[in-house]
Amino acid sequence: MRVYHPYGLPLYKAASTKLLRPGAVGYFNKLGEWAPITQLDDPELLGKDGFKPPEEVLEQAKYKPITNWDRKCSEGVKEIDVSGTASVCVADGSNEKTCGG
Repeated sequence: MRVYHPYGLPLYKAASTKLLRPGAVGYFNKLGEWAPITQLDDPELLGKDGFKPPEEVLEQAKYKPITNWDRKCSEGVKEIDVSGTASVCVADGSNEKTCGG
């Protein structure tokens, strides 16, 4: 799915952090928009949406900064070096051709 919008050509459109945050349950629809279903940390909303609150208390994950910003590649990525030379001939207006390479 590729959707065009003013932010480029990502797979989805940016969603508000009020809608898409820890505990959010939903999906990205065919237009690339976040379609919320419910919010796990809101018992009132869960009941209204026909769900039961989680039996265990939800814990917030500890912050772990990402320090390795190097390239990420899968094992199937291949590299091919395509190199060569070319020559161009240019007419200089005096019926002479100048060729170089």
